[in-house]
Amino acid sequence: MHWILHELLNEWGLELQHLNPTGVLHIAGFVTMCEAFLGMEPHVDFFRRMFSRRALSEGKPLRIVPVGGFALQKKSSA
Repeated sequence: MHWILHELLNEWGLELQHLNPTGVLHIAGFVTMCEAFLGMEPHVDFFRRMFSRRALSEGKPLRIVPVGGFALQKKSSA
């Protein structure tokens, strides 16, 4: 597991199964873009500027859906 994935999961209080497949793809693509194309280490602050997050909750009290309950979305460039 790449260290940035580990750091993001710890920051959000998630486990790997909480991410949906698209979220995993966003993180993997971000790491590839930083390391292969930009020639830099990925940085969590840079990731936050590019992506927004959203938890899919259920139950009372609200808790994140056990599998695929956390989504990432690219922020619009306005």
